[in-house]
Amino acid sequence: MVWLFLSFLLSISAKDIRADTYLVNLDDAPEARWRNVIEGKLLQMKSFIKYIEDEVGSGEIMTAAALLKLAHLEESQKKELEGISKLSGFSYNTILVLNFMYEFYSSCTSIVVNTPDHHVLFGRNLDYDYAKYINKLVVEVDFIKNGKLAFKAVTMAGFIGILTGVKPNGFAISLNQRTMHDSAKFWESLSIVSGHTASAFAIRTAFEAKNTYQEAKNYLKNVPLIAGSYFTIGGVNENEGAVITRSRNYAADVWEMNEKRWFLVQTNYDHWLVHPKSDDRYHPAVDIIEKAGEGNVDKGVLFKVLGTPPVLEIDNSTIHSTVMNPYTGELDNWVRIYE
Repeated sequence: MVWLFLSFLLSISAKDIRADTYLVNLDDAPEARWRNVIEGKLLQMKSFIKYIEDEVGSGEIMTAAALLKLAHLEESQKKELEGISKLSGFSYNTILVLNFMYEFYSSCTSIVVNTPDHHVLFGRNLDYDYAKYINKLVVEVDFIKNGKLAFKAVTMAGFIGILTGVKPNGFAISLNQRTMHDSAKFWESLSIVSGHTASAFAIRTAFEAKNTYQEAKNYLKNVPLIAGSYFTIGGVNENEGAVITRSRNYAADVWEMNEKRWFLVQTNYDHWLVHPKSDDRYHPAVDIIEKAGEGNVDKGVLFKVLGTPPVLEIDNSTIHSTVMNPYTGELDNWVRIYE
């Protein structure tokens, strides 16, 4: 429909850009997998890390790294971080802290919705306080295994976890920070939890080790986490969509699509509670989807939702807007650019 196409065009600013795409071959040695990404984005990484070091201080980074080493990392993940450290010239401690930073300070909107052809579409905005620095690090990555595309992700150079990704003919997942009923602060979280994993690393494991929507959903329901979070997951078939509200050790709730609930919208608040008026992205998103109507939501509608304030953060903190199709594996991503 013409109006849907126009909605899509209007939701994308002339300043917004496509991210560079890189290949990460999982058959390569872990230390070498991210070479092309680091070489392509090294200047942007240096700028961002200098900003973080100036803001936080090297002493705080060292303290954080000592605690973060208690968290669970797969051996291959440790080697990937070591490789990024050597390739970039930054210390392992700095790279480690940056990889956990996204766990605690992001805000997002995630949407999963039935489509007219009886599959699902997945929409997501990633929002972050340092958007004008992080958006320069955004890359799209095609992960290759046994010579074939295994899954795709939108991520940041230097970061090995996944916040937004899709496995063709499998599932799509996005991560939202959970800001309610998880009152422990950043440092308290790390001191309390030993041996748990970061949510973004859990998503990476799901994409590498799980093949179906159900397998990935069950894994994300049960994996021990460092911090509470929301996993939004969509499969290939109609009504295969869920939001998993996670506490550190268990799933507090699993909110699923069904015959009467044809879409889900998740921001950074428990869906069964009242959303604060100061940060209500949920209801504006729901309004646009409901006005489009069941059976009429396509990529254009989702980009309209993602590009409409306040879903598109008016404080210029939205980093990228992404629409994914788990059935086909399509990933359509726009990086938001601010002057």
